[in-house]
Amino acid sequence: FDYAKLAVKNIVDCGANIGYQLRFGAKGVLLFFQTKTKGTQTIHITPNGFKYPIFLRNDTSDIPTFEQVFLNQEYEFDYAKLAVKNIVDCGANIGLSAVFFNQKFPDANIIAIEPAQSNFEMMQKNTVGYPNIHCHKAGIWNRDAILEIVAEEVDHWGYKTREVSTENENTIKAIGIESLMKTHNMSQIDILKIDIEGSEYELFQQNTEKWLPKTNAIVIELHDNLKPNATKTFFNAIQPYNYKMFGKGENLLFVFDHK
Repeated sequence: FDYAKLAVKNIVDCGANIGYQLRFGAKGVLLFFQTKTKGTQTIHITPNGFKYPIFLRNDTSDIPTFEQVFLNQEYEFDYAKLAVKNIVDCGANIGLSAVFFNQKFPDANIIAIEPAQSNFEMMQKNTVGYPNIHCHKAGIWNRDAILEIVAEEVDHWGYKTREVSTENENTIKAIGIESLMKTHNMSQIDILKIDIEGSEYELFQQNTEKWLPKTNAIVIELHDNLKPNATKTFFNAIQPYNYKMFGKGENLLFVFDHK
């Protein structure tokens, strides 16, 4: 259209709330319009069937993360053939994927790992009512190590990490998946969710033989845009194993047959 004569400062898309309404009803419409207000106040919604509210920092990446998990259902795969008892959520952000998996597998033990302090605090807030979700403030790596967060100017879902040799006030601990399994007395991981902003490159570089044969499924978002060859490194690591691959949105599901 010819908008040349309009001095456009504010736009309202009256159709964009349809997805929120279809998924969450009237409370979804309210949430949608709250997300369009300026400011970083905390907003919340309790989806139908959920016991506790989900808290989001408005005008941050919490909103598209919520849409990815709960609106677009990008972790909603067919897990029917998996007996899910243990879930490890690497890059748990503010806990939305952990809450999603808890709703789908209420008897599962869920380990949620997030290195960024602000996200970790929100994750604790979102998971406080779920005793089977265990929160760890840490990075995930190919072994126990020390990391520092880089690119802090990015939004809350874009934190990246790198390994350093000495600790300081800005470093965080990183834990290897084998160590995590030992800490929580897990003989196997039924679902390993990975969204770690390119650090999948380091995670799958070495020591995978210690835990991949004990992992039944991986849900992963790959980030070659952040770490070149992250995808290649991942597929090289899983190449020795039999698996089926499925995709939805930005996520890939790999179901392994270790028999």
